[in-house]
Amino acid sequence: MKKNFGYMVLGSLATVFIIAVFTFFTGYERNVDTMLGAAVTYKKEHITTHFSSDACAYLTHAKKRTWYFGELPPREEAIEIIAPGRATFYVYPSDEDSVIIRYEPHDGISRTYLKSGYGDFNRILEVFYELTDNEVFNQTVEYN
Repeated sequence: MKKNFGYMVLGSLATVFIIAVFTFFTGYERNVDTMLGAAVTYKKEHITTHFSSDACAYLTHAKKRTWYFGELPPREEAIEIIAPGRATFYVYPSDEDSVIIRYEPHDGISRTYLKSGYGDFNRILEVFYELTDNEVFNQTVEYN
């Protein structure tokens, strides 16, 4: 019985050691990546910035998020957001209450969402203007 308990303790210690070594080598790169700002491109203007809680909220919160299978507007109309080492987001105008978000992870399956109920494309432009003070975001998009 003591022998089996010893093997169990030895196996547990080996598992903890392997996990500790793995996080030691991967934790550094992951932490450096989080310090990098996101690269934001709109109307051929490139900016590197860190997101505010408002900017994150407009990409994550919504009363309704559904899959979108329709045709996307031209890429020139989108705000392109590159999260280093993680994903690229394209935010497109849709209507007065929603935006279209194309999510392309660097490792994974790309998908497109229609997010409604938390703001439109113009509000996202306002948030980026407040965040960066870049005049490219100081405009209003007209919906059809």
